[in-house]
Amino acid sequence: MDSSYDFLKEVSGEKTIVVVTTVLKKLLQEGIIPDCAIVMDSQKRTLGHIQGIEQSQVPLIIDSTAYWEFADRYVGEKYIAYQKGYETAEKCAHNGKFNVYETGGSVITLALDIILQLGATQVYFVGVDLAYPEGLSHASGTMDRKQRDVSGMQLIKAVHGEQVYADSLFIGYRKWIEKKVEEYPLVEFYNLSTCGADITGVNAWHN
Repeated sequence: MDSSYDFLKEVSGEKTIVVVTTVLKKLLQEGIIPDCAIVMDSQKRTLGHIQGIEQSQVPLIIDSTAYWEFADRYVGEKYIAYQKGYETAEKCAHNGKFNVYETGGSVITLALDIILQLGATQVYFVGVDLAYPEGLSHASGTMDRKQRDVSGMQLIKAVHGEQVYADSLFIGYRKWIEKKVEEYPLVEFYNLSTCGADITGVNAWHN
């Protein structure tokens, strides 16, 4: 993510920018206005993602199992994404004749399923490292940025051929994305990460 601000500024207004709430505040500070943000986390602590920007006019997509105060506190446009595999959500979606979405266990995988169902023909993964470059998680300047102990993690192929550490969760998310990519052979996928995991079927981006 930290290396992709120029790209996001360049395509703003030309391409649809969908972000997770983890980075929403930082992007707004950088002058990048996404087209929408997505939240899935059920933990109360993650309300910090929107603290101070509750009045933002960026539309917010809220997963049906996300912490309830996201919908209560956020003032801008809000939409619910009903989660496939969750009985109550599927029932609500059926009654309202709404789509259901696969979450894949992560807000990133949820976002991917949403944009693919909405008809995206090109997908650019920005900040989707699915690994711990230098043992670090998340973009700098975000509340979830942490140094991780990589001992016991698996070394996997990095996007430009090196190796990088990933835990079982990230490996699972990557495999889910790879399977989803296979389901959409007509969609072009690009990976803008400079230090994350290599994702099979997704083209490495070269500036």
